[in-house]
Amino acid sequence: MVLDLKRGDEVLTTDQDYPRVLSTWDQRARRDGIVVKKISFPVPPPSMDDLYHRIEEGITSRTRAILICHITNLTDQIFPVTRICRMAGSRGIDTIIDGAHAIAHFPFRLSELDCDYYGASLHKWLLAPHGTGLLYVRRDKIRNLWPLMAAPESMDDNIRKFEEIGTRPAANDNAIADALVF
Repeated sequence: MVLDLKRGDEVLTTDQDYPRVLSTWDQRARRDGIVVKKISFPVPPPSMDDLYHRIEEGITSRTRAILICHITNLTDQIFPVTRICRMAGSRGIDTIIDGAHAIAHFPFRLSELDCDYYGASLHKWLLAPHGTGLLYVRRDKIRNLWPLMAAPESMDDNIRKFEEIGTRPAANDNAIADALVF
């Protein structure tokens, strides 16, 4: 998925997000001139309030998106995602949650997070096949979010436009249900 960002727009994240995710944003900074601000926090942090306030204090008038891990891969730090998402939403800032290590690791309800975007790897704690994942996009954000692979105009408002990745084995997707049961 590709967010429309302009030169000088800021994406706020932490220095403990997954390295591949950080390098993706750093490439957008090099290519498009956006600003990627990485917030540091101590391990362990003094409190969930501390994590929340570090994110809140990092916001400027140029902040367009906040990307945070639901739980970090380095230290297993869980973030106060719902609180951050609600604060960001009240300011018109998109929230992207990296849930790669959260699904099946600890209990939560995606519907209660109030995030705009949530992505997760299903092969980690859920033990689904490699290459499977989950992408949640808030319904009102689907139209203006571009898929990486072209989809027909008739799918502009359809979440399934993000499934267009070419030919792949159906067995991997079919095995997700068995992983959920397991």
